[in-house]
Formats: sequence, C-alpha cells, structure tokens
Amino acid sequence: MNTVERTLVIELNEFNEVLLQQAAKRFGLENIKTVLSWRHCETQADHDQEHNGLDPWCQWVSIHTEQPSSTHNVIRLGDVDKLRHPQIWERLGEDGVSTGVWGVMNARRNSAPENLFFTTDPWNFTERPFPDSVAGFFALPVYYSKNYMDLSWAKAAKAALTTLVATFRQLPISTLWKDLLFVLRQVRGAKLNTCFLFGAFELLSTRLFLKFRKKHDPSVCFIFLNLIAHFQHHDWKSADDIDDSARAVFSFLDRILGILLDKNSGSQRVLLLNAFTQKNVSQDAFFCYRQINPLGFLQRIGLQPVRVEQCMTNDGHAFFSTPEACQRAADCLSEARIGNVPAFAIEVDERQPTRLFYQFSYWGPADSSTKLEIAGETMPLFNEFALHAKRTGAHVTQGNAFFKGLELPPTSPNYEVFGHIWPPTARP
Repeated sequence: MNTVERTLVIELNEFNEVLLQQAAKRFGLENIKTVLSWRHCETQADHDQEHNGLDPWCQWVSIHTEQPSSTHNVIRLGDVDKLRHPQIWERLGEDGVSTGVWGVMNARRNSAPENLFFTTDPWNFTERPFPDSVAGFFALPVYYSKNYMDLSWAKAAKAALTTLVATFRQLPISTLWKDLLFVLRQVRGAKLNTCFLFGAFELLSTRLFLKFRKKHDPSVCFIFLNLIAHFQHHDWKSADDIDDSARAVFSFLDRILGILLDKNSGSQRVLLLNAFTQKNVSQDAFFCYRQINPLGFLQRIGLQPVRVEQCMTNDGHAFFSTPEACQRAADCLSEARIGNVPAFAIEVDERQPTRLFYQFSYWGPADSSTKLEIAGETMPLFNEFALHAKRTGAHVTQGNAFFKGLELPPTSPNYEVFGHIWPPTARP
C-alpha cells in the first residue's frame, strides 16, 4: 500500500460563503469561523443551467471523475450506472492509496482497490453500501427520502427499527446520549422540519463515518454533507440577514465540523468544497412540485411501468417491460400541459430503451383551480402532486474551496481540484 499524507475531504454541498459568515457571526459558531479563515480557491462549474447540468448529481461526478460533464455525460441523478470514467478513489486505489468514502453524491464504488468503506446518496438505486454491515443504518433515510409524501407507516416503522438497531450496534450509548441532549437543545426556537431532520441525521451519520475511519484508518477520506444546501433551497429567507429560526441547522454544522476537525484525531490535511454555490431567490415566484405517489400516478393515467425510482425532488426514472411501452409513456408525458406550459421534461435512455427519465417541469404558482391536462383527461394538479417548496436558493456556477495543509491555485475549474492535490501518476 502506498502512503500519502492523511487527507480529509469535506464535500459541503452548495454552501453560500456569505451565509456561513452571517451564521457564524450571529450564533458564535467557532468551527465554521475557523474553516472560513483557511486559504481559499474559487472554483467554477462547467454548466450554467440548473436542472440541466448545474446540479450536484452532475457537478460532483465532474469533481470525482476529474472530467468536465461534457466528457463524463452523467447529467441526471441515478444515471451513475452509465459512468465510464474512473473516480478519484479508483485512481488513488490504483496507486496503492487507501480511501474511505461516505455519503457521496451520484457515485459508484466499482470495487475500487484499497477502498475500505463506501456509502452514497439515498437516491442511488444501483449501488449498495460497503461493507454490508453499514447498510442497515441507511434504511430509514433511504425509505423516507423517496416516499415522504406518501408514507406506508408499516414500512417506515420497519425501516426506522432497522436504522435504530444498526445505530446502537455501531455507536456507544455515551456518544448517542450527548448528541441527543445537543439535538434537544436545538429544538427551542427551531422549525421542526426537514432541515432540522437533515441536520440531526448528518450529525449521527458523521459519528458513524468517524467510527469507520478510526477502525480502517484510510489515508484519504471523503464525506458528503447536504444540510446547508437543503436549508438554502427551502428556508433561506433573506440574502441580507439570518434569523434565530436558522440557529439549529448551522449549530448542527458547527458541531459536525468540530468532531471532524478534532485535534485528537491526529494530523491531517483538510479540504472543504461545495462544487458550486447558491444565490438567494426568496423574492422570486419559483415553486417546486413533487409527485405524491410516482408509481400510482403513472398507473392511473394508463401507463404500465415495472417500477419507478424517485429522485431527490420532482424527477424520477420509470422502467418498462418493452421499448414500445416506454415510448408510449414518453409520448404521453411530453404532451401533458398546465395551461400552455409543458408539464414534463422527458428523456428515453439511448442505451436502455426501456428506461425513461422524467421531470415535472412546471415552476409557476398553483392553487386548487390549477389543472393538469394529460392522457386525454383534465385533473386537479394537487390530486397527484404536492408543493415541495417555494425555492429560496438557486444554483450559480461559482464555487468555493477552503483548505489547510495543501496547495491549490487561486482559481480552478471544479473538476481539476483533486488533480492539484493528487497529480495523476504517469503509467507505462
């Protein structure tokens, strides 16, 4: 096994630097202040259109493969099974460098040499955690993230029990008790919404990551965190100020950074990056709607998918038994309208003609009188869809990387960042 300097990569998805500065100052969050005092590199994404490449499921693939999206061509969440380029943990492994990978977006393990543990995002339907012993911990987040608008309480209870058992098997009671007290302190004045749940879960997930890191001691570790991106999209009320209801989510982040950067964990180089950032759009009328039950909706309009894999927000992959059935579905969805606006964006997979990506592409306001015209009928939109969020944050191409103990240039395309840290080895 080759040895390189011990390195921790924190992939803090889409964070806005100014927002972190505001939160750190208002709430006295010393670990966030520390990270923001490190040296800085401004990064640039290679797409400028959200929902068509300027998205985490595309840009993190660019960063991990060290290739622009025009080369790797993985644009959609769930498309990672199309990936034909090695990711950074595969390249490092080929050079004998051990890695640990936790929660990364739209990624594959691909039996990477020297990879000691690996988990990915909850919407990834082609990849299992490694080793299998960690899979139970993610049972509830995987089920909830795909089905939270139409939960089966029996299935949710089963998933919760599986996650609970895995948690108690992996983490000491004393640590869980301390974090529970911390979470309870955050409840005061906070919104008990998905942002709060994200923060609590990612604190717990970070604890488990650190256990695996201590046990396996890889040279290079990657951990992905999504709590700030989620807050910015859903609850970022103003670009100029931050109020007390946001204290909890940033306190969760501060605690997570504190345990990741604990001096007792030994010497390490650290990189914290966001792939790209968000700008505040809280004053815009920008709405995101999500199917309540994706499979049921397609069946009720006369389509016959074998299964549907729901993605993060208003999109998914539908699988059909024949290419003809898939094309009929594509034609049906492409003709759907809300007023004069197309209701769906669709793509039939060129390599897999029984697979259809579809996204609900209406972003305007809606109420009880809004109608969806589809499959020869007109139905109230909210019979099948619900408001996911009035978006308060939107994607922009600029990104940030803060670092200590390593070297980066002042600016860089985001997909070249890892090449500066671990230059590719020439092969015969």
